[in-house]
Amino acid sequence: MVQPSGVVAAVRDIVKGAQLAPVWWRVGLTQTFSRYKRTILGPFWIAGGLVATAVALTFVYGSLFHADYRQTFPNVMAGLLVWFMISSTINEGAQLFINSAGMMQVHNFPSSFYVYLHVFRQAVNFAHQLMAFALTLLLMGLLPVPNIEVIPGLLILIVTMFFVSLVTGMISARYRDIGYMTSFAVQFLFFLMPIFWTAEQLGARRRAIVDLNPFAQLLEVVRQPLLGHTVTLHQWMSSLGLMAVSAVIGISLLAAFRRRIVFWL
Repeated sequence: MVQPSGVVAAVRDIVKGAQLAPVWWRVGLTQTFSRYKRTILGPFWIAGGLVATAVALTFVYGSLFHADYRQTFPNVMAGLLVWFMISSTINEGAQLFINSAGMMQVHNFPSSFYVYLHVFRQAVNFAHQLMAFALTLLLMGLLPVPNIEVIPGLLILIVTMFFVSLVTGMISARYRDIGYMTSFAVQFLFFLMPIFWTAEQLGARRRAIVDLNPFAQLLEVVRQPLLGHTVTLHQWMSSLGLMAVSAVIGISLLAAFRRRIVFWL
């Protein structure tokens, strides 16, 4: 059973990690751009992958569903934009403490510092992909006017990914098989996400695949405002529920095992 004092210590760990923002901000930028050293496009190579995947899915599956690309392409591209943020954060989050072993054994940073660093790197990649999203749709004359709801949607996405990464990172540090299982789970989840298809195409009976999938709702609270649409109450509630559950689990694990992480590496 998690003791109240442990929960307080876990919350303090998260607060102290946030207070080190100038450190993980600088380290995150350095690590991100060092990966693309001596390249011309740098992180925009990731953005190029987004555009290429969106084009392929739109014109291959769009032709199968006889859909108009002017409606399908923005929807697919916005969906992939958010999905890449979710999938990469979860996949790499499973290795965040393992990859930070050297730094953890030298510096006395709070455990949450490494989660902030990880999520910030993913946010930098997301920002580059967002620019590619806007530029591509602008050149095609398909750029929508975003809804103001995109701001709380992004906030929910980032907070949820923070705690999901904390959970998967801690469990994977103890049980290394979790990292491989996470990769398989994310690949499977991709085909359950309404990215290159819509919930309406499933029909009433199979629509539960989307309605009961909290990650699908999390995707929509960012995608719909990006496309200029409003977010439904169900999408807000499902996304907030996922954020709350992941926060409770993450804080509980941090309260119980935060002092053991370094010994698992």
